[in-house]
Amino acid sequence: MKRLIALALLGGFGAAAAGQPAHHPLDPEKVRTVEGKITRVQAEPGQGMPFLLVESEGTAVKVVLGSMRYLLSEDFNPKAGEKVRVVGFETGETELVARSVKLIDSGKSLRLRDEQGRPLWQRGRHGRHRRHHHSEPPEEKP
Repeated sequence: MKRLIALALLGGFGAAAAGQPAHHPLDPEKVRTVEGKITRVQAEPGQGMPFLLVESEGTAVKVVLGSMRYLLSEDFNPKAGEKVRVVGFETGETELVARSVKLIDSGKSLRLRDEQGRPLWQRGRHGRHRRHHHSEPPEEKP
C-alpha cells in the first residue's frame, strides 16, 4: 500500500515538474494572448521548468515555457527587456502555459504545444509521431 501511495505521489510530482500541473490539465477553451516586455527569464538547469515573467498592461504574468532541452535544440533564447507575444493556456489569473512564443524584435518564434496542450518535444516518443522542424511556425491567432 505504501508503495502505491509513493508511486502516486511521484506521478503527480513528475507531471508538475514537466510543467503540466497534475491537478488541472490544460484547457483548450482557456487560451489567451499576452503581449508585453520580458522582465525575467528563469531558465537555469536544475531550476525546474523554464519560465518568463512578462509585464503586460501593468500586470506580471508568469509564462511557463517547456523542456530546457527543447528550447536549446530550437535555439530559443529569450532575454529580459525583449518584447514578446505569447499564446498560452490559462492556469491561473496571472499564469500561462505557453503554446507559442514570438520574440517581436527579432521575429523568432517557437511553438511549444499543440492546440490541445500536448508538448511538441514529446511527439517522438514510441515512434508514433515525427517532429517536423520549421524555422518559422505558423502565426497563431487567439
